[in-house]
Amino acid sequence: MATLGLHRRLPAKERIKSLKEAETLFKSRCIVRTESMVLRTCEVPDNPAVTKLLVAVPKKIFKRAVDRNLLKRRMREAYRNAKVTSEIEMPKNSGVLLGLVYHHSEIRKFSDIFSELQLSLPALFNKLNNSIK
Repeated sequence: MATLGLHRRLPAKERIKSLKEAETLFKSRCIVRTESMVLRTCEVPDNPAVTKLLVAVPKKIFKRAVDRNLLKRRMREAYRNAKVTSEIEMPKNSGVLLGLVYHHSEIRKFSDIFSELQLSLPALFNKLNNSIK
């Protein structure tokens, strides 16, 4: 049973951990806004064929760490599932940084977050592909 949990995680190579990558992502202008999230993306030529994710929930909106962590888990899981089920066309020969910033004032259900991501991820990557060309 313990091995099942390992396969469901987002791998470390798919997470944004460096401050430099986070700054690059937040300087980018490729943005899609949904009802409860802001999705940001930018192309990184250094990391071919790797999509890295950053998930953020503002402390200003959710004071309790338990609530922020719950939303982060839901957003990571929704992204992981949406990535598999959505028809996403990734840029060739370059990596992508993706940021999900939650800005709704209430804790939303996983199904709501998942449906938002499933609809908005293809639009975001289409916008990125059009800006690259």
